[in-house]
Amino acid sequence: MGYALLTAKNYKSDLSPRVNVVFGELLLRDGPYRSPREVSLHLIGVYEWATGVLVLIGDVLFEDVQSAVQKLYTAFNDAHTHGPAHSLTAQNITQEAFIQALAPRFTEHRKQFAGSRPNAQRHKGVASQCPFIASFAIARGSYSDSLPQENEYTSLSTGPGAASPGQGVPDPSGASILESARGDVGADIAPGFLSNGVGPPAGAEEHVSEQDEMVRMHGTFESDACKTKMTIELSTLDTDKLFGKAINYTLLVTVVAFAQVIVLIRQMEMTSTQAGARRVSLMTVGLQAVADSYLCLGHLTMGIAVQSLFNAFATAAFFKFICFSIFLMRWMLLIWKARRPSGFSEGWEAMRRELSMLYSRFYGSLLLGIFLLYQMQNHIRLFVFALYAFWVPQIILNVVEDHRRPLLPIYIIATSVTRLAIPLYFWGCPQNFLHIQPQPSSVMALVAWLAIQVIILLSQYKFGPRWFIPKAFLPEKYDYYRPLPMGDEGLEDDIEAQEGTREEDEEGSDKRPLVGGMSNEPKRECCICMESVGVHARDRMVTPCNHFFHAICLERWLEVRLECALCRTAVPPP
Repeated sequence: MGYALLTAKNYKSDLSPRVNVVFGELLLRDGPYRSPREVSLHLIGVYEWATGVLVLIGDVLFEDVQSAVQKLYTAFNDAHTHGPAHSLTAQNITQEAFIQALAPRFTEHRKQFAGSRPNAQRHKGVASQCPFIASFAIARGSYSDSLPQENEYTSLSTGPGAASPGQGVPDPSGASILESARGDVGADIAPGFLSNGVGPPAGAEEHVSEQDEMVRMHGTFESDACKTKMTIELSTLDTDKLFGKAINYTLLVTVVAFAQVIVLIRQMEMTSTQAGARRVSLMTVGLQAVADSYLCLGHLTMGIAVQSLFNAFATAAFFKFICFSIFLMRWMLLIWKARRPSGFSEGWEAMRRELSMLYSRFYGSLLLGIFLLYQMQNHIRLFVFALYAFWVPQIILNVVEDHRRPLLPIYIIATSVTRLAIPLYFWGCPQNFLHIQPQPSSVMALVAWLAIQVIILLSQYKFGPRWFIPKAFLPEKYDYYRPLPMGDEGLEDDIEAQEGTREEDEEGSDKRPLVGGMSNEPKRECCICMESVGVHARDRMVTPCNHFFHAICLERWLEVRLECALCRTAVPPP
């Protein structure tokens, strides 16, 4: 109960108008989903359009041309689907004429195959070790195209081994195929199979055009070398349903990319300042940009491979291109500039070096990821899990540098949910358009892996970046709310020198509880809001350079610049 996919094209041959030469590929799977165990077999064959018989042999691309074509001649004569009267011998087509007509085309096909796959070898994989013969026939009643006029049919049936014009082609019962096709549906010849679209019209391209009809075929696959024999039932691929699934998928990708852009713009506005950009991990943004670049390349390649779906996949690729090339790359540049401000303030040459360093690291990581993806084809899940660890660098940066609330919760949640959409589609949807087998365990593991990162980030946002680290392991941190030590003459002299003489509090001023039992609290001027701030008040903050500010004023200032608002001395993050 496996899965077979036959992709074949039939071409006109110099042998007979009713016999076409066929080249293609037969894919065998152990079930409907893709897996590393699937086998791809290259084939050649002949197709007699008047009877609907298709005989294929393979894998003979590395054999001698004459022996391969001779094997095909024998296989077609031995096919008993429609009886010996339909064999090439009955049509007066000799083996020499058969080889002479098909050998040049087969040689040309082998050259094209060798050009497209130069590293292909004869004894490589199961496909090359199992030469086979397959014969198929159109199932009765499965083809319903209209019949041609008799003069059109007879004009197509002339040639070596064909009946004379106006006579039709004889079948085993002695009646013409044209008469049989117009007669009983249960006849050996598929009813309505003789149509204008079956044979190549005059002046048409050499390749026979594909049919819009849904055709069913049944046949056998036999390999003596591998002692394998199986029955295969084929039906025309429902491309409308398949393309519909693909278009729905591209709509999903487009909506997801649009949502990512919206939350990304909001987050970039919050971190547009130097201090805000310093709190964001460059690697976190870089991993997201690399993932979007892979998705852009993948969707664009898929659109090129399937021309009828190019517009849909190109749209999805365009939105992913917008995400990583405009927004994420711009955000990376802001972070890089915030962490290396000197390189952007020392002239054009220094700025160019900084830009070159940033872009070379990004595209170097991109190429390294492509190489690893190629090497890890059988371990794609590990690659995906590594790519979806993009919140880990931000968590580590928050702990190391004690950054408070670097990212908005809406950005964290929305980005995580939208980036899960694509892997969950292929691993969780049993009807995905690529026929990838669902992996419930991988889905649950990926969701749990990203959920753990999100929970840690949100807890850092609420409880502080180091709440889960024991205090014994934490480095000493500067306290902006440190009390004024009583008897600190140096600090008090600095206060008196800057404020001159102490004045009594004006009537109606804010009187807060005093520290140290002082009856008159000294006042300073907050240079941010230009209001007075109590030196010993509980809601004031003092910098390492002994300058006092309102707590809310200094916190807002430090979100913009990590320096003292009065003397411009660098200060640690709060």
